[in-house]
Amino acid sequence: MDAWTVNESQNIEAIISLSVYSIVTDYPGRAQKILLDLSYRWLISLPLNEVFDTFE
Repeated sequence: MDAWTVNESQNIEAIISLSVYSIVTDYPGRAQKILLDLSYRWLISLPLNEVFDTFE
């Protein structure tokens, strides 16, 4: 399950408690801080052009 455009801290925390696979937000720093506070690790998604640029 993915959660799209979750921006408020209380909503981010609620979505995390549902064990979603990803959270899309306009405030990634806010989500990262909450994840760190809850002792979670996360994967960062990058646009493909940024991924492939790292191999040049």
